[in-house]
Amino acid sequence: MLCYCYEGNLLALAQALERLSLLWPDGKLTLPRVEQAVNDAAHFTPFHWVDALLMGKSKRALHILQQLRLEGSEPVILLRTLQRELLLLVNLKRQSAHTPLRALFDKHRVWQNRRGMLGEALNRLSQPQLRQAVQLLTRTELTLKQDYGQSVWAELEGLSLLLCHKPLADVFIDG
Repeated sequence: MLCYCYEGNLLALAQALERLSLLWPDGKLTLPRVEQAVNDAAHFTPFHWVDALLMGKSKRALHILQQLRLEGSEPVILLRTLQRELLLLVNLKRQSAHTPLRALFDKHRVWQNRRGMLGEALNRLSQPQLRQAVQLLTRTELTLKQDYGQSVWAELEGLSLLLCHKPLADVFIDG
């Protein structure tokens, strides 16, 4: 639980552990005691969110997205970060019918540490699913830019579920 709530934020974790030791000097940390004293202070970047999407980890992706929202991250930055990876996936998927994936990774200058995640996403997602994700991303960007006051967080959650290969509500599909 502590890892989940303080991921990427060691200072907050150290403070939480100190607070727990002050609250319960007997050193017996039970789950109810920890739940009572701990707040979710995990810190993430848009890249953490995209990595979770590429790995198909929907629960983690939604948690990261929620934290980014609470931290005041701009949806347009999230869209841009995802757009780059999504378009790369579309190109890789299309070209992988004729060219080995390793050669495509080299051609597109994909870092070694990202190849596994991208390969996993390519195996999990079909061409129609990727096309649907691009359409939802486009609609979300248009909504954001045409009606600045409207929240697009629900659409970002829908994109997360789609890219993690989870069923989507028709509201996201039909637009």
